[in-house]
Amino acid sequence: MIRRRPPHSRSPRRRSSRPDDGFTIIEVMVSISLVAVVMTALTTHFVVNTRSVRQQNDRDVAVQVATTALNQARSVKGVGLTSKRDSTSSLTQWNAGLADGTVGPYLSQSVMASDATAAAGLGSTATLPTVGQTTTVAGFTYTQNYYIGKCWETPATGICNATNSAGDVPMYRVVVAVSWKEAGCPATTMGCAYVAASLVNYTADPVFS
Repeated sequence: MIRRRPPHSRSPRRRSSRPDDGFTIIEVMVSISLVAVVMTALTTHFVVNTRSVRQQNDRDVAVQVATTALNQARSVKGVGLTSKRDSTSSLTQWNAGLADGTVGPYLSQSVMASDATAAAGLGSTATLPTVGQTTTVAGFTYTQNYYIGKCWETPATGICNATNSAGDVPMYRVVVAVSWKEAGCPATTMGCAYVAASLVNYTADPVFS
């Protein structure tokens, strides 16, 4: 006689794992977290890189504005640089520049120059105005300021400072400051600024030493 084993006595079969079983919910959550961390890092890098590129572009525009302004100043001869730049508005602009940490060092080695015959307030209409001139490029407003001082150049050293010694040659020092505001600029009145300076002959004719 053949005996049959009862159904409950059969040994349970283990389910074999297959490569297409898929991920568990924990594995999915971990994967999402890792992707989120990586994407956050990439986004931060992208934002910082974009901001750096934009700031460099803004500075390039400021350099172009300052270069154009200096070229205009060089085209003016001798005392024409200070024509209509009245003493009152020139002094207001000069003192504001001295107080600024970016422009101040350029002005400290010069004596303010102005047109003593100009009426007060006429400086805004001068060829090189005593008030800021604004230019808008790509949505950013740039403010350009001319500062004109007088200095004396020592022939032996080529240094032009505010002290007049025997044999020194009088010169005009033209300082151009271009400022703009954007995220990341210093918390100052000017914000971001680019400054350039040039020496111009005091007289219309060149001086040889």
